[in-house]
Amino acid sequence: MNSEPKDTMTTQSVAVEPHGPEASSAASRQAWNPSRQRLFTRLALFGILLVQALLSARTISTADDDEALYIRSGHILWNGVQHGVATTHWGMHTYFSGAPELYPVLAGWIDSALGLTGVRAFSLLCMLSATALLYLATRRLFGVRVALWTAVMYAVLPTVLELNVLATYDAPAVALLSLAVWIVVRSDKSQAYLLAAPVVTLAVGVKYASLIFLPAIAGLAALAALRRCGRWNWWAASRVLVLPTLVVAFLGAALHVFGTAHLDGLRSTTTNRVQSVDTARTVFDVSLQLGGLMFFTACLGAFLYARLDATEATPGRWWRICYGILLCGTALVIPAYQAHLHTTTALGKHIAYALLFAAPLAGIAIDRFIGPYVPNLFLYLVGAGIVALAVQGTIKATELSRWYPDTTQLMQSLKGRVTPDGKYLVDPNNPPKYYLAGQTRPEQWTELTWIDYTDPEGQKRVGLEAYLDAIANGYFDLAVLNDHEGHDMSLRLIPELEKSGKYRLLETIPNEDNGGRGEFQIWGRK
Repeated sequence: MNSEPKDTMTTQSVAVEPHGPEASSAASRQAWNPSRQRLFTRLALFGILLVQALLSARTISTADDDEALYIRSGHILWNGVQHGVATTHWGMHTYFSGAPELYPVLAGWIDSALGLTGVRAFSLLCMLSATALLYLATRRLFGVRVALWTAVMYAVLPTVLELNVLATYDAPAVALLSLAVWIVVRSDKSQAYLLAAPVVTLAVGVKYASLIFLPAIAGLAALAALRRCGRWNWWAASRVLVLPTLVVAFLGAALHVFGTAHLDGLRSTTTNRVQSVDTARTVFDVSLQLGGLMFFTACLGAFLYARLDATEATPGRWWRICYGILLCGTALVIPAYQAHLHTTTALGKHIAYALLFAAPLAGIAIDRFIGPYVPNLFLYLVGAGIVALAVQGTIKATELSRWYPDTTQLMQSLKGRVTPDGKYLVDPNNPPKYYLAGQTRPEQWTELTWIDYTDPEGQKRVGLEAYLDAIANGYFDLAVLNDHEGHDMSLRLIPELEKSGKYRLLETIPNEDNGGRGEFQIWGRK
């Protein structure tokens, strides 16, 4: 692998570094000699990562539905492997957004040793790695100052702050994608870019939606190589085809080894996902709230970068235009696809994937405005930028973390009410299975989206009819429902519990999220 060119930290804008001309100011060169520059950049990057970590300290205390689902599933899968028990009847391959054998099992291991806090700490480590790798890739392309601004803006994004503390497969998937980006940028003059293929393959296995970003990574591989060549080169351009071909081959081999059942999950959660009811305008409005500032700053950066004079940058104008189109276009893929599906589900998480690619262009835009200033002013601007963006990011991340209510009090109440042989109807479904795993089995809990119920006459019933008949016959020992707006099935069944004469209201527990306030209602059989 070739050696990395020396970065410069001068009063000249580094939007074109490491290939731009050095500043003529001898004082600037003396102020920023290589050893001082390395020390400054390392301290600055450490400070950015520290801010990112500290901003992640605030979070809800209990696992949300997705966290509980993946960790609990990891325990089930690993126990099945240890005891030779088949787990295919759980059907995880059909509705998980990633291979159940990967992140859920790892999360289960970490949870066994360190609990939920440990699993969330792993997510934080992944997101810190993503920010650091993004910094390294950007520095390789555009120099130190652009890289620092890129890291600042990405580290305090609301969606990034959310993924920092969310025990789902999104954080490791983002980290793997950022690793792949760094590999293809770092390997612009060697065949080591092929190492990105297994990394992307693993990212797709962890989270199927990562496949959407394969064209962007392949395009980066080709553009980075063409930049180094300084002219058109077929071998460099061929990377845009070679890398995806290798990834597809790896994915085919993985399906051959682990089975094609994963394709069902890919179809149901990604490619052929059932369309929801959110309008395209709603999807784009939410996207703008979460990442609009970064995206429009990136578009400005792409425009400014394309307009650089030929003497300011080694890459030609067409290369710069292609780079801007590729990365800004990639940032639009997620909102466009979710608008096609008419859903905002997981949009907050997915924005962090998309803006990983747009962030360097945003760094260019900021650096083009502050580049003429002296390094000391740059330090002040970095500090002010971190504070301003951190405040905005924390506010938005706090809002995102409240999409799910805290279930601490609910779990405490249920601990004294459940038994090893009871039958329970519950909304939400997965937190009780996770927190009460030592007292109950997963099959004791019935969710509001699917029920396995046979009436006293031996007739199998499905759908709403099954729930109504089960309540009328006193099938459940406990029913935990949520009267919050949007929980339509709970709101439909609460009056049925009261009318049945079989149940009485034992306790109500307040809950609150972004949608407002409601109550968990615990009903017990008389």
